[in-house]
Amino acid sequence: MVIIMEKNEIVATVRSAEGETSDSIEKTIDFTELLLFFLNKLWIIVLITCVCGAGAYFYSRFTTVPLYKSTAKIYLMDKNSDKINSANINVASSTVEDSMKLIKEEVLVSEALQNLALDISYSSVSPYITVTNESDSLIINVSVSNADPKIACAIVNELCDVSTEKIKNIIGIDQVNVFSYGKEATAPSNLAYSSTALKAALVGFALTCAVLFVIFYFDDKIKSPADIERYLGLTVLGTIPNSKKM
Repeated sequence: MVIIMEKNEIVATVRSAEGETSDSIEKTIDFTELLLFFLNKLWIIVLITCVCGAGAYFYSRFTTVPLYKSTAKIYLMDKNSDKINSANINVASSTVEDSMKLIKEEVLVSEALQNLALDISYSSVSPYITVTNESDSLIINVSVSNADPKIACAIVNELCDVSTEKIKNIIGIDQVNVFSYGKEATAPSNLAYSSTALKAALVGFALTCAVLFVIFYFDDKIKSPADIERYLGLTVLGTIPNSKKM
């Protein structure tokens, strides 16, 4: 197959694999014709794009449970220490990763839930606990998400209190303090209806355009005398009107 780029058309010539004939079949994409085709189908593109966007918006709106996130911070350095030397920093840095793993352990989370007298299991709350640390930082961010902002705040604060004591006892350092406690969130953290709708609309738009292009490309129907000359290489001497009375 030979592909030739000429001005506003792409001509693809397919030759016989056996080489029995020198005749060729040309498949031409005229960009002007393609544009007119898309303009003619514009209502389909707009309709599907709007349906996808609106569908995703209302689906997420009625199925997404609002979650409120509360974040507290733990600092791995004694805030009352008068001296901050490289040895203290190195020791704290080496325990950051271990401390982050320890905070999410079932023993600590279950103890925090028990202290709060909450009838919530570890398996149900664990997926909503996130522990992060910025690079070269001694501060650990602990976040808890829950449908109730008060519960989220209570869990994260109690978990931090429990964790500081456990980190001191288990890891063997006493330079662990709660840097800041979490506060009750006033707005959900997981609601992004507009973003979800926009993504769905873009997907619908792209898929619709792709399907229409495939339909246009593989449409080999003869629609005009020019198509006969283009695809068959024959000259049209005349046309006969299509009439049911004939």
